[in-house]
Amino acid sequence: MNESLNMTRTARTKKERLVPEKKKAGAMLLKKVDISNFRGIKTLSLNLGETTVLIGENNTAKTSILDAIQICLSRMLRGKAQTFSEYDYHLSNRSSQPVDSAPIEITLYFVERKKGEWPDEVTQMLTDAVQVDANEIQSVILRVASHYDETISDFATNWDFLDLAGNPLLKAKQQKYLFQLQQLVPVFYLAALRDAAQEFKPRSQFWGPFVRSLKIDPKLRDELEQS
Repeated sequence: MNESLNMTRTARTKKERLVPEKKKAGAMLLKKVDISNFRGIKTLSLNLGETTVLIGENNTAKTSILDAIQICLSRMLRGKAQTFSEYDYHLSNRSSQPVDSAPIEITLYFVERKKGEWPDEVTQMLTDAVQVDANEIQSVILRVASHYDETISDFATNWDFLDLAGNPLLKAKQQKYLFQLQQLVPVFYLAALRDAAQEFKPRSQFWGPFVRSLKIDPKLRDELEQS
């Protein structure tokens, strides 16, 4: 089974010869993802390209990697609902319980490929979360962590933007920055379902708007949905 991760970005507007246009926001690439204690993954560090294809046998964590990224960039992280289920916590052995599991940690690294790649709007929207290294390359690092908290007798999820040394950025601990990041790097995720037609129906959550906008012959549309 092959699964692909293709996070799209808004292309920069080409500059006119005489009147340069302002660069548009959205040119952010996910460069790396680190995952610890998530489902069957004990520890994983994965470098990503502009398009990354995950290839492997069943039950080798391909879907888990995609789900981890989706969770970090989903609306659930900004809401009050439980972000992770008890089945998401890594069990070290058959007798282990989710409440005894080591904390889940998922870290996303968004990094410029070259100096000045990100438009000014990106740094303005994520001001306190943007870090700059010695080569003047900008990056944004988001870490999501979850563990069982005995004081509340429930699982607790926390998120932070990090500096280059991996320390939380206190000024960036604001919902607006998390919302802005999710707007800049939206995730469109089609799960590996046997009945993919359900995902492409006009009323589906993510793909519906795209399907409705396509000019397809009604007979052909019905045939595609039923196939």
